[in-house]
Amino acid sequence: RRSAVVNLIDAGVPVVTAMSISGHSTFSMFKRYGILTEAKQNDAMEAVQKYNEEQRSKVVAISQ
Repeated sequence: RRSAVVNLIDAGVPVVTAMSISGHSTFSMFKRYGILTEAKQNDAMEAVQKYNEEQRSKVVAISQ
């Protein structure tokens, strides 16, 4: 069950859908399966950095 939940979330399945599939009725029980790895943290920070760079390039393009 734990592996299934982790795989669902890693695959991008919305939390509500993953909860329905796994049979969890409360978020507090579901979140116990949340496994945070260093790789996931790095991916998140890279996504934020990419987003910030895209936003900065839009501002530069508008101001020119």
